[in-house]
Amino acid sequence: GAAVTAGQFMGYDLAKTHLNQRNKILDDGPLLHTVSAVCAAFGAATCCCPFDYVMTKYQVQKAAAASTTHQHTHVSLMSVAREIFHEPATGKGFLRALPGGSLFNFYAGWSPLFIRLSIVMSLYMPAYEQVRRRVLNQGYFE
Repeated sequence: GAAVTAGQFMGYDLAKTHLNQRNKILDDGPLLHTVSAVCAAFGAATCCCPFDYVMTKYQVQKAAAASTTHQHTHVSLMSVAREIFHEPATGKGFLRALPGGSLFNFYAGWSPLFIRLSIVMSLYMPAYEQVRRRVLNQGYFE
């Protein structure tokens, strides 16, 4: 949860500051909020994907170890992370050319996560900015 939130706020705030306050590329409005929301989704997906992938594989391996009653297999988060790091590359193009032992292995599933977060944040963040502006009577750069 913390990685998603950190990536989201980092992406959103950096994009809004860069596009509006520093460079005056976009005016404060729905387009700025939507572009910033997509940047927030990029940051959130990038920050949380490794943790999410390790935790998912850990839970699957732990359940598999628990279902086999004859083996006493100890599964830890670190052993799962080492296993992921040493997996052979299964990606396409650039990622396929990388040898096993790559940090890119932790980003399996990044694209669908980014798409899902982009849709959610593109709806949520502009709505949040409107509520903040109309209900709380606060602008972004005040």
